[in-house]
Amino acid sequence: MFRGLQIKYLLIFALMSPTPLFAADEKDDEQPKKVQYIDLKPPIVVNYGSFSKKSKFLQVKVSLRVENENDAIDVSYHQAPIRHNLIMLLSGLPDNGASSPKDIEKLRQEALKGTQDIMASLANGTKVTDLLFTSFVKQ
Repeated sequence: MFRGLQIKYLLIFALMSPTPLFAADEKDDEQPKKVQYIDLKPPIVVNYGSFSKKSKFLQVKVSLRVENENDAIDVSYHQAPIRHNLIMLLSGLPDNGASSPKDIEKLRQEALKGTQDIMASLANGTKVTDLLFTSFVKQ
């Protein structure tokens, strides 16, 4: 009877223990990626199209996706050349530029490629994994 009571208490203790009896194989040295989004502020505002006709304006809010904190620091440091590249790209749109979602997606891909090229040349590697237009207003 005493032996049965010990086993019973041992089982109860084992079930209440915060330490799992069967732990999954996890590597402690691997830290999860901390994806971050960096908003370029202020929004980018440009004139675009033919300047002989009525002026057309474009306001774009941009967020850049990076995979870790070190990349976020690098991208934040190099925001000026990134903004310059985006301003030059957006101001070069034709009068009917970015008139459909397909055109806007193509423009986004060009902006991402240009941003990655800048980061590759200035920060020794591509640090930006995605570029998102969080607002896209044409007037």
